[in-house]
Amino acid sequence: MKRQFAFVAAIILSVLFLARGEGPDDKYIQIYNLIQEADALNDGGQSRDAALKYFEAQKALKALQAEYPNWNGNVVTFRLGYIASKLEPLAAKPPETNAVPAVVQAEAASASTTNQLKEWQDEIKRLNARNALLEARIKEALSVQPATLDPRELAKAEEQIRSLQKEKELLKVSLEQEKARAQRPEVTGPAKATEIAVLEQERQILADVKQKLAQQTELTVALQKENDGLKKQLADARPNRDSAAAADLPAQLQAAKATIAALQSSNLALRTEEILLRGSVADLNRQLGKRGNHSGTRPNEQTRQLETALARLAAYDAKPAPYTAEELALFKQPDLKATIAGPPPLKRTVKELPPGAGPIMEEAKRAQEAGRFDEAEKKLLDVLRQDEKNLYVLGILATVQMDQNRLSDAEKTISQALAVEPRDPASLLALGLLRYRQEKYDAALDALSLSASLIPDDPRTQYFLGKTLIQKGNRTAAEAALRKAVQLRPGWGEAHYSLAMVYATQQPPFKELAQWHYQKAIAGGYPRDLEFEKLLEDKKSSAAAQ
Repeated sequence: MKRQFAFVAAIILSVLFLARGEGPDDKYIQIYNLIQEADALNDGGQSRDAALKYFEAQKALKALQAEYPNWNGNVVTFRLGYIASKLEPLAAKPPETNAVPAVVQAEAASASTTNQLKEWQDEIKRLNARNALLEARIKEALSVQPATLDPRELAKAEEQIRSLQKEKELLKVSLEQEKARAQRPEVTGPAKATEIAVLEQERQILADVKQKLAQQTELTVALQKENDGLKKQLADARPNRDSAAAADLPAQLQAAKATIAALQSSNLALRTEEILLRGSVADLNRQLGKRGNHSGTRPNEQTRQLETALARLAAYDAKPAPYTAEELALFKQPDLKATIAGPPPLKRTVKELPPGAGPIMEEAKRAQEAGRFDEAEKKLLDVLRQDEKNLYVLGILATVQMDQNRLSDAEKTISQALAVEPRDPASLLALGLLRYRQEKYDAALDALSLSASLIPDDPRTQYFLGKTLIQKGNRTAAEAALRKAVQLRPGWGEAHYSLAMVYATQQPPFKELAQWHYQKAIAGGYPRDLEFEKLLEDKKSSAAAQ
């Protein structure tokens, strides 16, 4: 809360200084507005009031010229001449109620450069005193608890906002009047060309000030948002709230963000799919129960369908792995906890290799790791000639064929393995990878879910299960699978990168956690992704702007 109020106070201070206009550009805009008002009064026949406005503008212009002798001399000289041309006919007119020429002459006689300098020096002293007062108020605001904030300060800030908005509207009107006036031909010849150049220079000054006003408007909008938030917090706060409850506000805000992100991650299509899937499980259970009562056996196909459906539901219901201490620090919530549920890991039984095939298999693995896939496939086929139903060798052969993008050959090899053992986890993993490569995500999810239910502690199965769930749009379940993958294999760069992508693209994004996993991915050997880094930077800039 202190940080928010300090931010608001800083914005108020910057807006006040912008509004006061300490530079020659801002002073000239005030003078320009006086000239516009005088022109409007003169056009409306109010010659006395117009003369007073012209004289006030003339007085301010001379002061500006004395204070900033090197600032846009052409513009100042042009406007002084313009005011003199307007004052001359007004001075020649008979007075309406009071004698205008006498007033003008009296005012002109009393004005002096010394008095002007003294006035501006007094103004500077007053502004410095105001600045010191504002700084004292900011320090005072930083030293108190949120519950002690004075709502009157908010009312003052709102008044400043309204004042700035009025000034902006007045300047817009003045700009429109100048555009219309500039389009009216008044002089011709060489003098016209000189006047056009001066007016263009003046328009540039107005454009610069307009840009400052745009920046000021952005600050005003940000200030309004902060004020709204502060008013809401003050309205919701109990009078007897203690400092401990106030300190817990950031934790409550972060918890609310996490809840919103979790709710947004599941959509209607996924909920419908889950409902249908649970219905299918219930129907299969009933059908199998009836047939079992009559025949004493269960059909293999329906048993397989039931097992696959249950495995997919387990993937949907999986809970994310607990956050590490480093991740918890990003939440700024020391009491944040998470648990992981699931069946105990099953031991995988690998069929023994034929006699003498061990060295050949080692050579095949080294060839695969080195990218010599033809050599690896040849050695694997040599082993299969001795035992064509060896599931271990068939699974490795399928991955080698997929590495060569020979998906049809890989599918035949996987089918050969599943014909030997339909519940072999390695063969199911290979089938899931194949379907993922073919963009058949439903089939990939079935195979990978079933493989994960048989061996939940295999990091590759969890990783590709998470990537498949991302494609299916289930980010919550995908996060759980990917976190399980990095828990089983902490230094795996690809898994950390996929997690970083999940956190960076969720709504709202968790840029700190995304950045943390991206750094882990790079440390694990994953190449830098400049587009992803730009995405993180954009998210950071967007959050700062809000």
